[in-house]
This record gives sequence, C-alpha cells and structure tokens, in this order.
Amino acid sequence: MSRVIQKLDVGDRAPNFVLPDQGGSLTMFYERTRGLPVALVFLRGPRCPWSGPILERLKGLSGEFEAAGCELFVVALDTATEGSAADLPFLLWSDPKGKITEGYLGRLGVTAAPEGTGAAVAVLLDPNQRILAVHRSQGPDLADTLLSACRDLERPEEAETRVQSAPVLIVPQVLDTGLCRDVVAYGRRAKASPTVIVEDPALRNLLVGLIGRRLASELYKAFGFQGFRLGALELLDHPEAPAAGTWGGTEQRRFEVVLALQADITAGGELLFPEFGDHRYRLRQGAAAVFSTDLICRPLAYRGEGPFCLRTYLEAARPPGS
Repeated sequence: MSRVIQKLDVGDRAPNFVLPDQGGSLTMFYERTRGLPVALVFLRGPRCPWSGPILERLKGLSGEFEAAGCELFVVALDTATEGSAADLPFLLWSDPKGKITEGYLGRLGVTAAPEGTGAAVAVLLDPNQRILAVHRSQGPDLADTLLSACRDLERPEEAETRVQSAPVLIVPQVLDTGLCRDVVAYGRRAKASPTVIVEDPALRNLLVGLIGRRLASELYKAFGFQGFRLGALELLDHPEAPAAGTWGGTEQRRFEVVLALQADITAGGELLFPEFGDHRYRLRQGAAAVFSTDLICRPLAYRGEGPFCLRTYLEAARPPGS
C-alpha cells in the first residue's frame, strides 16, 4: 500500500534530516539550529543553471545574513557546486542522490524539472523551524531576495528577566489569516449562543488536521506529551473557561487549546494565569496557547465582534491506566 506524503505549508515545521556536510561528517539539521530564523537553500545542481552563481552570491552576503539575525544553510545536489565548499562561511550539506532535496521540494509542491530548467528554492523558517515562506528563483537573484525577506522579519520582543512564568506554550501561525477569517465568518453565520460548535465536516476535518499536526511536535518538545485527539471545536466570544472539574467526562482532557481568530490584538482577549503572577499572554491572529487543564485561566474580555477564539481540548488517546 502506498504511503500518503504529507504536504508542507506555511506554519508547518520543516522536517529534520541528516546529510554529510562539507567536511564529510554526517550532520543533523535540527542539531545545527540555534534558536534563530533559518534560510535553508536548495541548489538543484544540473537542474538549475544558477546554482554556482547563487552559491557565490550567498557566500558574499553571508555577513549580511548574520547581521540580519538569520542562519544560512545550503543543501547542494552536485559535486561541482560542492567543490568550492571548503571555504564557505556557512554549512553546506551534500545530497548527490537528491533524496532529501526532492523529498522536501515535492512536499512543498515544487516538482522535478529537466536539466537546465529547474528553479533554486529557499525556505525561510522561524526560530522553531516552522515555515514562514518559500522563495523560488529562475535566476541568480535568489540570494538577494532571501536576504531582503530576512531583513523584513519581525524582530523579537525585547528580552526581560522574569522570576516566574506560567507553563503555557505559545505556538504561532497554527492557522493562516485566510482560514481564521473563514472560521470567524462560519461562527457568525451559525451564531445562536455565546458558544458555537464547528459541525461542518469539511471545516472540522481541515481544522483538526492542521491543529493536530502543528501542535504535535511542539507538545512533545515542551511537555513530552503525545498520542492525543482533539475534542469539540468551540468558537467563543472570549475564552472564559469553566472551573476545572465541573465538566462531565473530562478525565481524559490533558491540555486546553485557545487559538486567536481575530487580527486586532489591541482589543483585549489576553490570558491571565493568576497562580503565576499578573502577566498577560496576548495571542496574535492564528496563534495558539496550550496549557494544562489543571491551571487556573482567567481570560480578559475581548472588546469587539466575536467569535474571538477557537477553543478545544487535547484528550489522551487512551484512558488513564489502560
């Protein structure tokens, strides 16, 4: 039976891989990232006549990428390109069989091309290796386009030292802005009470698939939690959670998920976890907050037309003790 290949979209985490680097050592992608945005460039050798010039231009701009706060990595197909790799100021992986390159690009919707006609491809990733954008080029300008995109990235918030912080996981870009607008429109059409359940099968399946796969790796990294299913998808004017233990049949609920659907982040809707101080947690559109159902969450009212957020629960796939 053929295996279904999962498509990669903006918001998905880029897959890990292991390939030999320019020194011949097998190197894992995730192990070389340092919590910075990443520009991952795929040079397709004979299929892209601009591989050599692009590599040289990336070499010349490497200091600019560093100044922009972005890590630069390259995966190359052909040994001719790799011949000039010894003095490169960034890591270059060798993929002569093209298995990683074509697997990656195939999942991004970039099909194989005859020699001399293929585009070089760059994938821009956030500090947690989630896809922000995909850039293709039929010419040598890919390096400059990519550098411009790195400079345009939103700068991280100013760092602050905290004595304590709530154990809440914030995952950006779980849903894109277009889908958020569609969900809000669905909620307004179906609105008969302060809470609307997503019952349309196509919309629910789409949301469950996206939310599930985009939270799975983050949950495992942060909490060691895996093997879950999503409960009902509720659309709320504000995420006013009931007190813990008041719902029937909640023993399998492990985490609550609150996902912001609105773009106006100045209109309230912040989450407050009073057990861990008076800090407010504000979500950007499409971002999700994931936290234990044992925590006390006091959301602040959203000052605008709802629904403001989508709420669901991550339930253990197996009953406790099974």
